[in-house]
Amino acid sequence: MPEQAEWHSDSGDYTWHPEYRRRTSDYYMPCVVLWPNGLCRPGNVAHTYLDSVESAREKLAAGKVAWVRREDADKVMASGEIHG
Repeated sequence: MPEQAEWHSDSGDYTWHPEYRRRTSDYYMPCVVLWPNGLCRPGNVAHTYLDSVESAREKLAAGKVAWVRREDADKVMASGEIHG
């Protein structure tokens, strides 16, 4: 059985559900949160929610918040999609 999954019961019969994963500190990564209005803040996010430079640019152009790796923040901001 995978380490990160757990036994879960909604009805009293415990069954294996890998989708109910325990979140450990390894699951989260430092990031920079970018808002379309130019606001930038450091943060932590589940690694599965990190945006690539391209997807971050698309999100910002659509008026959505993006979460990027710290080393990618300058690349996204240099694209002109964020005005901060």
